[in-house]
Amino acid sequence: MFMFNTLFIIFEFFVLANGHLSILKNEQYVDLASPKKVSLGVSDTGNKNNLLQSVQRFINSEVEEPNFRNRRDAEDNPMPKAHEFYLNGTENSNEAFVHWSGKEKSDAIFVLTRQRSRSTHQVISSKVWRSLDYGNNYTLVSFPAGAVITFFYVSPVNFKKAIFVDYANQSIYITTDELANRTQVAIPFKADLIKPHPRVEDWLLGYSFFDRKLYYSKTFGNDWKLLVDGSVSSRFFWSVPGYDTDNATVHLELQSSIGDSAHYKTCQLDTCMTKPAEIQKLGSFVSNSLLVVKEYIFVEKLGDGKSEMYVSYNRGEFNRAYFPPDVAPKDFIIVNADEGQVFIAVSHKDGVTLYLSDTTGQFYVPSLTNVFFAPIPGLIAIDLHEVKSMKGTFLANHKVGNSSKRMEIKTSISFDKGGEWKNIETPPSEKRNCENVKDCYLHLHLDMGILQAPGILSEAKAPGLILAHGNVGNKLSSFNSTVFVSRDGGWTWQNTGLVGFYRFNILDQGSVLTAILESSNGMTNIVSFSYDQGHTWHSKTFLPSNRKIQVDGVLNEPEINSLSLSVYGHSNASNGWTLVTLNFSTVLSRTCNKLDYEVWIPKDDDQDNCTLGQTLQFERRKQFAQCSYGTDYEQPLTHKLCNCTNEDFECDYGYENQNQNNFKCKMASWFNEDYLIVECTEGKKYNRSTGYRKVASDKCHGGISDSDIYQPIQNIPCPVVAPHGLRLQTEKNVVATNQQTNYELTQSGGSELSTVYTWNFNDSSNKITKTGLINHTQITHTYTKHGSYNITVTAINKNGSTSAYLIIRVEDEIKNLYMDIPWATQTDKLTVFDAMVSSFNMANQVGHTHFIWTFGDENSTSPLLTWDKMVNHTYTKPGIYNFGVEAINSVSSLYKPLTIHVFDSANTTTVKLFFSDSIKYLKQNIQYRVDFFELLRREIIDNLGIQKDRFVLHIANQEPFTVDVLFFPGGDTDPTIDQLADDLVSRANNHTLSVVLYGISDIITKATRLHVKVYSSNLAVLKKSLCRLRICNQITGPIPDSTTSSTSGPNLRAVYIAVPVLIAVVIVTVLVFVFYKRKFRDVRRYTMLRNRHDEDNHLLGDDDDDDPPLDLNPEFGTDRNYHDDQLDLGTGSHLVMVTGGRGSDDD
Repeated sequence: MFMFNTLFIIFEFFVLANGHLSILKNEQYVDLASPKKVSLGVSDTGNKNNLLQSVQRFINSEVEEPNFRNRRDAEDNPMPKAHEFYLNGTENSNEAFVHWSGKEKSDAIFVLTRQRSRSTHQVISSKVWRSLDYGNNYTLVSFPAGAVITFFYVSPVNFKKAIFVDYANQSIYITTDELANRTQVAIPFKADLIKPHPRVEDWLLGYSFFDRKLYYSKTFGNDWKLLVDGSVSSRFFWSVPGYDTDNATVHLELQSSIGDSAHYKTCQLDTCMTKPAEIQKLGSFVSNSLLVVKEYIFVEKLGDGKSEMYVSYNRGEFNRAYFPPDVAPKDFIIVNADEGQVFIAVSHKDGVTLYLSDTTGQFYVPSLTNVFFAPIPGLIAIDLHEVKSMKGTFLANHKVGNSSKRMEIKTSISFDKGGEWKNIETPPSEKRNCENVKDCYLHLHLDMGILQAPGILSEAKAPGLILAHGNVGNKLSSFNSTVFVSRDGGWTWQNTGLVGFYRFNILDQGSVLTAILESSNGMTNIVSFSYDQGHTWHSKTFLPSNRKIQVDGVLNEPEINSLSLSVYGHSNASNGWTLVTLNFSTVLSRTCNKLDYEVWIPKDDDQDNCTLGQTLQFERRKQFAQCSYGTDYEQPLTHKLCNCTNEDFECDYGYENQNQNNFKCKMASWFNEDYLIVECTEGKKYNRSTGYRKVASDKCHGGISDSDIYQPIQNIPCPVVAPHGLRLQTEKNVVATNQQTNYELTQSGGSELSTVYTWNFNDSSNKITKTGLINHTQITHTYTKHGSYNITVTAINKNGSTSAYLIIRVEDEIKNLYMDIPWATQTDKLTVFDAMVSSFNMANQVGHTHFIWTFGDENSTSPLLTWDKMVNHTYTKPGIYNFGVEAINSVSSLYKPLTIHVFDSANTTTVKLFFSDSIKYLKQNIQYRVDFFELLRREIIDNLGIQKDRFVLHIANQEPFTVDVLFFPGGDTDPTIDQLADDLVSRANNHTLSVVLYGISDIITKATRLHVKVYSSNLAVLKKSLCRLRICNQITGPIPDSTTSSTSGPNLRAVYIAVPVLIAVVIVTVLVFVFYKRKFRDVRRYTMLRNRHDEDNHLLGDDDDDDPPLDLNPEFGTDRNYHDDQLDLGTGSHLVMVTGGRGSDDD
């Protein structure tokens, strides 16, 4: 605890200026522990305004060495030059993407402005602008008419090379000279994602989300070849320099056709090789989880109700990553994987915890609990920042409190990559703002910013400098924010006096800091800047005083070697983009010499300058030297290894520090050292931990590291451990008969080499028994009969056993789809559509089947989905409609398209036919029904002498079983529909029609002449008659029962219909088979996506198929989401801006 003597000072000045009385009143705490010289700094002119400004500066100043820091009058100091440029024709462009190359003193800047449709969310127009003078002037780049540039990529090897993608027209524009020239190339895929190689400048990978194909080019996009044909997810990675021996290596994830699983695969350009044995052992994992980072490869698996992470170290086999057993992980975020150690955030039911790994990335110990986070669909975002210039320095916001006390957000800092976390001490001058000095620290808004504040800023080439918004107190405030600056890597902080939210930038390796206020009304024209590392701040209006803009983004040269800054924004929502370039070379006109530099050594605590086992020495400009580094300055860095101390060690996995004041690791209550986690091969030896392990990223040597307490116990014989964590899985839990299926077996713990594994598929096949897990990671099996099966695998050795179970449902594939629909119908008539599916040998064992119906007259694109195989539909307009139905079960689908003619009901005539009970069996089988009506149709054609397109037979879906005969108009010389109806009635009355159908023996035991009765279907009064619906000859008398024979009453007109008997049942069967074979000729099959994972949709937003999401600062240590659905523009500075400007309304 630090104690300060303070003096409370109140200044009151009454100043008469310009006829107004100004009253100034302020309070200031002054630290009297060290006497300081105080100067008001009144100008020689004695001007009242200058006096007022000087007094105000004194009142607002802070106590600092060597003097009070104050905000000086901007007019007394050199100011940056501002140059404004307006992008004509961008009034409707609501998005902009800016790339500043910055390599090899390049002055080139690209700006892509886009207009996106509000209704379709597609990019409908774009413009590309190019500047060669640090953004002072821009020229419009011309592309062919109709081209719409959606995004672009820059080579990380050669900054002059870039590819501009025209997604809609499936072409790209290649430049090798920063857009001085460009070549259009048509490509064989929709370029949703392009990844340049990190080392070979002409190598590219191209990906299409639609067909999931991966292409490659060795000529920087001039020609493309297919690498993997389908099933590739967006998780693919080029080889990693220093860890993959072949530049042509590609790591990728292959998704299964059904389900949310994938497999890992490595390819070489020009060929994709078979997976090695260690990859086979990995098996399937959660799709879209593959991540390749330096020497580590990560995937996620699901098991035992929680997520599990598997890791490959130095391209070796995959092993399960272990966390304390009380953790049930949900999501994993790799925070950092530098220096041979993984720093990871894991979400679970109680929040998010940070963990540190050993060198292999397999065993994790807790670092910080209750990290503040925000859930995002498919991932989590944590409030954490890595100081770019200080390896191992992290700041994190975490929640403190319990159910009885409201959770508060506090900021902690670690200088040893999470090994130890500390509160940030309140700056001495801010102690006066503390309500409780015992619980008063500095708290900062980090990368998330709970107030949506612009993020904290640090740069790799500005050692020690950090800019952030924050407050002092017992928690992070949601109501106020002040800008704080640190110049020693976060060890101490100073209040800059800037109140509010600002956009930060660091120029010229830290010689100039800038901040642009995000004002409450969104408009500003002022930039604040400091050229003494935040000690003193000045302000400059970069636009005329009567003009302000909504600042959408601020960008500086990526290497931060220049003194130029670009500001992008709008004067209002209806105007185009305004670009303002600020040049600070007028502020620091002199280049630094040797006398302007100092050596700075970061420290981990007050007594020790060692950080992670080494002492670092940076050369940097002295704080008050008024000079610039210059574009040619290379910052020297030296390091010296330290002797190992307790600070360089941590408790090993399964051990906990029992004494915070005296570092001592003891075995955790949940850990059993004899229960080995790592597979230890019988007959070999292993090293047993003593409870301590050296921090993986620590560089120390000697010291206490040679002590026995810090060394593992070596050469212990490997015991045989009972197997546990046995898991059996497959891609699909529903499989097809006669289909070979792969089953994967994994074991999370216990011995594997001497363990005996027995598989039982619970069908007629024999059990499979083998020794050693390596022989059982992949087993294939084929079921020949449908049903439900319980697969069991038992693992047993001399010290124990365990089992795994998996229930599989087996279904037949749909091989046949029969349809009973008319070729024509009439408007406003309820028409029946009937379907029947079958598998092999006409067996109906296809399981639960649903149907997707399209009738061709839908007002929307949504089809009808039913479980019922029979549906009714009514057409309201005449025409020819394309009808289709798809039958789908769990293992297959079959689609059948047909055409139906719809005639106007005013031009048709219908005759209804009633049948006796002997026809009821037709309702039981659609094939019998089809056969019968085909014979009836032919008999009508032969007797009436008409073509089949003059009538159609309709099944009335009602009791009793009936058939409607619909007659349609013909040509001028053809019989009319009335004549045909009268002719049919006449022939029926004369007994000249008959149909004889030989049925299946178990349905019809003998040849039967079917009786057909023709009745009126008049809905008002059903009369016993032969009648047409439009012309009805009424007959008196009762309506006969459908079960009555043709001679059951005097008023009954029974007509026997007879046709020649078919030669044999075989001939009938052959005819029907030929007929349906011809009808099935046009069958089309398509696949239905099941269990589609939503994450792919999130890659582009709901409808943005032309636009990959953008990660324009692709640095692993700072971007913790790591989605490969992000766009990497390559090297340089990048800025993405989405404004409230007008998009297209598509009116």
